[in-house]
Amino acid sequence: MPAYYTNTARAFLHASSDEVLGALSRASRHEITPEQGRAWAEEINILKAALASVIQKQASAREWGVLLEFPLLRLGRRLDAVVLAGSAVCVLEFKVGATSADAASRRQVEDYAADLRYFHAPTRILPVFSAVCATGMQAAQLRPSISVEEVARAQALAPNQVAEFLLQARESAKSPEQISVHDWNAGAYRPVPTIIQAASMIYVQNSVAEIRTALSSHANLTATVDRRASKMNPDAAM
Repeated sequence: MPAYYTNTARAFLHASSDEVLGALSRASRHEITPEQGRAWAEEINILKAALASVIQKQASAREWGVLLEFPLLRLGRRLDAVVLAGSAVCVLEFKVGATSADAASRRQVEDYAADLRYFHAPTRILPVFSAVCATGMQAAQLRPSISVEEVARAQALAPNQVAEFLLQARESAKSPEQISVHDWNAGAYRPVPTIIQAASMIYVQNSVAEIRTALSSHANLTATVDRRASKMNPDAAM
């Protein structure tokens, strides 16, 4: 399932905020509340201002990719925004009205970035940067750093720092090649569930009777345990 909105930075800036809002609303399967509409409007305006500032300094940023509401199926969540800045994947989570980005918010967006890195095919070979933009926050110092897994620790941003964050991410990426926003959006997403998640998915639509039928019999379980024990302790089987 693709992002609700996908385009180049150039096209995103040329579109009116109402046009982008309309695209988001049409793509959503749920009723859009007034609060959601206002949050989207603020996110769009912040991104537009940031990208306009970036393009003034780096004309090639016109071809950067912009994706809004990109799905992470394993987590059952959507990313507020992804900006493909050259070969850097920049994940942005907006906290509208917040005056700070707490540790929980930063861990959340880091989890999103790691999910992309490990389960989204086009992102597996790309550096991922993440940030929480608290719309009521004052400016903080930016210190982008890449971990061994090429996933940067999350930054806390004020709205007027989004442009700087994107430029730093672009400069930190090793390759100057621009990621295709459409190819990235269409890339395979193959999450691997945990044992508990897999079990839940197997049984979630089954009745109690079906689950009971699927259970191994006592005899089978006993035979399995005995077999395992004999392999671990061959002398016991003699």
